[in-house]
Formats: sequence, C-alpha cells, structure tokens
Amino acid sequence: MCDRHGRPLGAAIQSLFGGPDVPGPTPACLAATAPAKPIRRLKLWELEEKHHCPVVGTCLNLDEIKKIARKGGFEGGTFDEYRLHVEAVSISCSRNPVAEAMHKLLDRKYDLYLRRFEQAREESELRALWKQHLDQGEVAGAMWAALTHRASSPESRHVVYADVHMLSHQIGAGQAADLRRLEWLEREHAEQTRQRRQESERLNRELVARAERIRVLEEAATETWQRAQAASPLRARVEALENGVAMTEMARRLLVTRDESARYETRCRELEQRLEAMTSRLTHL
Repeated sequence: MCDRHGRPLGAAIQSLFGGPDVPGPTPACLAATAPAKPIRRLKLWELEEKHHCPVVGTCLNLDEIKKIARKGGFEGGTFDEYRLHVEAVSISCSRNPVAEAMHKLLDRKYDLYLRRFEQAREESELRALWKQHLDQGEVAGAMWAALTHRASSPESRHVVYADVHMLSHQIGAGQAADLRRLEWLEREHAEQTRQRRQESERLNRELVARAERIRVLEEAATETWQRAQAASPLRARVEALENGVAMTEMARRLLVTRDESARYETRCRELEQRLEAMTSRLTHL
C-alpha cells in the first residue's frame, strides 16, 4: 500500500518518525521547502517536512481528520487512528485538494490566533508572542500561527517545533507520573476507607455499650427514687425525733392532760362535799 506520493505506507511512517532505514525527504517536500524570509504566510504544504506531524497531530482532532478522510478518499479511511494520522501527514506534504482543504480548515479554526500574531512584525516579536502563548498553555493555535507567519524563519520554526516536541515528552512524563500518583491515591483511599470502617465499627460498639450502661444506671436511679419515696414518712418521723419536734409535742400534750386531770379532780371533790352535805341533812330529818 502506498501513500499519495507513491511511497509505501511503511516508508512514509519511517520518514515521519525515524528508523534505521529512513529515506530522505520526498521531492515534493524538498520542493516545498520554505524560504528563509517569506514575503507572505506559508501554506501547509510549504512547511518543512518535520513540521507536518505536530501540526496535524496537535492542531487537528480525530473527528476533523476522519471528516477530511471521508471527503478526500483516504486509503486508510477505515484504518485505526494512527494510520489515519500518518496518511493525513503524508498528504499534507504536497499541494493537493486535500492539503488545501486542511489549510483552510486550520485557518478558520485558528483565525483568532492568526490575527493575534499579525501584530508581530519582527522575528523577535514573533518568538516572544509564541513563548507567551506556550506559557499560557495555548499551543495548537499559536503553533499554527507561528509556523506559517511571514516573519518566521527556519530557526524560529525549529524553536516552535522543539518546544512542542519537548512539551509532548513532558506531558507524557506528567501523565505517567499522574497515573502513578493516581494509583497511590487509590491505594491510600482504600486504606483510609478500611480504617474509617474499622473506626466506625469500634465507635458503634462503644455507643451500644454506653447506651446499655446508661439504661442500667437509669433503672438503678428509678429504683433508688422509688425506695426513697417509700421511706419518706419514716424518715420524716425520725427527723422529727432527732430535731426535738416530736418531744416538744409530747410534752405539750402531757401538760394539757395534766391540767384537764387537775380540773377533773377538783370537780370530783366538790361533788363529794355536796353529797356529804345532802347526806347529813337527810340524817337529821
């Protein structure tokens, strides 16, 4: 199977990503090598060959490549994502209807960045603007605008290419680190979940035991209160005896009884005297 330039697809892949038998640039890409100081914006197929892979891979998403593949009749139209990418890169190296459609799509998609980069007149301004967008994480649109800018030289385009290349390594390394961090966090989360479950079970057991102790204490308090209520009259009598109130009451009652007894005895003597007097009168009759 060959690409649009008549090269075997395997050779096209090797030319893009390197290998022991990597062929040199294709005649189409050599012919399309951009001048050092272009007088206008470069077209997609006028970029150096090494730039096509990052442009297609970074600036176009998979859905856009599939749409282009369906309209352009890619040989790899039903292939996997990687082979679609490889064929899109290969096609973009020369001027053809598909490459022109890709260029127009990129210009429409990143029109805002193209207008931003139009402010740069000199190469130093272009590089400063690129670094600013790179630091802000705005890579795709800024890369397309910088690579095709009229003030862009091969050195500037290489700077953009190198930055994106190293950024891809950093992102890959960051993703690997993130995966390791995620695995560690998942293990840590599982361990903390286990510990929390054990702690929750321990607390539940303590709460049950505490509730049982509270129930026993409440029952004991109720029984004690009931006993206290039953012993209240006796306690009142004991307290009365202890503080002398009962003795005072008994003395008062004894005094009252004694007075009543004295009055009764006086009345009895009076009655006896009257009885003796009446008896004496009757005897003399």
